[in-house]
Amino acid sequence: CMPMIELAASLLEKDHLDARLLGMEHLYVLTDARKTDISTALVTSRVVLLGRISSNEVNGDDDKAITFQKIQNFLFQLIRKESTMVDENEFSVCMDGRVGQFDLPGNPDTMKTMVNYAFAILANAWEMVTLFDQSSEELEDDASRQVRVTQTNTDVTVSLLEAIGQAEKKPHNAYWAARSLRIMCQSSKEVRGRARALGAATVGSQAYQVGSATNARLEAEAYHLVTALNRP
Repeated sequence: CMPMIELAASLLEKDHLDARLLGMEHLYVLTDARKTDISTALVTSRVVLLGRISSNEVNGDDDKAITFQKIQNFLFQLIRKESTMVDENEFSVCMDGRVGQFDLPGNPDTMKTMVNYAFAILANAWEMVTLFDQSSEELEDDASRQVRVTQTNTDVTVSLLEAIGQAEKKPHNAYWAARSLRIMCQSSKEVRGRARALGAATVGSQAYQVGSATNARLEAEAYHLVTALNRP
């Protein structure tokens, strides 16, 4: 599966936004065991969450390590910038985390799709780690720290909650963000406590109300998120 992960990374480095969107589509497929094999989905999920293949990986192929870290950085930058974005026409993310601008036709719609893929990829990755990783407890603890403070120097829990809070305007992003946060809360007491402190129960309840009126998937996921937050 390494060639496929490297292909996705190379697409994310392209100048054209359509190529980057294709890279995001690749990662979405590679983290979904329903669309690829479990082994590939699990390896790609580790790359997304940890920026490496295994939780005890220290040394190895430097080029691959840089590629994995760039993928992780790109995804979390995309999620973080979405939560603070004002003008979608002036929003893009580079592989090194710099923000730039694309003067391309249809850019806002393409960026919306890329952001939605970013939330979906994160949710897929957490689902794979939770369900299929034999050393899931160790990986989840490490991933919780990685997700909370990544190379983007931001708390991704905050970004996920902000996306859930925009459920009325962007229900699809809110659904995937709620799914990610729900799995994270089920897997990590640390993340659960952090989410509670940030008012996740209130945000989740509001998203549930929005979903009950307009989006059944969001309604169900918001309900499961609030349930997960009530765990000790």
